[in-house]
Amino acid sequence: MDLIAEYRSHLTDLARSPRTIDDYEGILRRADRQLPHGLAGASADELRAWIFVDRRGPASRLLYRTIVCGFFAWATCPPDDPDTPWLDYDPSRHLPQVRRPRRKPKPVSTEQLTDMLGRATAPYRTWFLLAAYAGLRCVEISRCDREHVTEAQVWVPSGKGDRERYVPTHPALWRAVADLPAGPIALDHDGVTRLTPQKVAHRGNHQLRKMQAGASMHRLRHWFGTQTYARTKDLRTVQDLLGHADVSTTQGYVEVVDAQRTAAVAALPDLT
Repeated sequence: MDLIAEYRSHLTDLARSPRTIDDYEGILRRADRQLPHGLAGASADELRAWIFVDRRGPASRLLYRTIVCGFFAWATCPPDDPDTPWLDYDPSRHLPQVRRPRRKPKPVSTEQLTDMLGRATAPYRTWFLLAAYAGLRCVEISRCDREHVTEAQVWVPSGKGDRERYVPTHPALWRAVADLPAGPIALDHDGVTRLTPQKVAHRGNHQLRKMQAGASMHRLRHWFGTQTYARTKDLRTVQDLLGHADVSTTQGYVEVVDAQRTAAVAALPDLT
């Protein structure tokens, strides 16, 4: 019996997104290959040694632990037949907890962005504008077609977690895409093949390194989050624009600048 395949079916029944299911299965398959007695035969010590390795940061450890614990919770108590479990022991119960790392905002400065956009060439300048003026992730830039962008709004059909959203189109972005041909905006060198999210990230970040911009594609998205919050002071709106499921994630994209700190203190009443 292929327990991982059965668990995949369970996740499908829960209506998890296909991309999430693929990611979960990939990690579980890797554990099954690398653990001495496979995933189903793993002990708590073996799981701990496999997850908590030095090369994995807190976010990766938390993800791996969550996936492994979910698998064993299902295998030892299947929701559809809890009296007939696949496994009779859950070693993941003994794994140490992982504190969720607090994301620190890392937006590029407005001066950096101005310089980057002034020097960048096609197609990279368009990618940078999609990230900075619509908050698109690399995976969303990869999936973005010219038809998705109108003068009024950008339709993001399937972002992270397969949640669609609409972002108002900034004039700077519209000027960059208005005359582009129909089809994918991020194309390979043949001018036909849509670039994968990995290639968009790799090539975009490589171009930024060549420009010595001191930034990454994702930091442009942080700039979008920080700037929209600075102008609205509405975290819920910024959450919607960024496509976050939880507002706590959005907080990791919004940097409080010195001027805001100064204004907050200056607003205190003088009681002396």
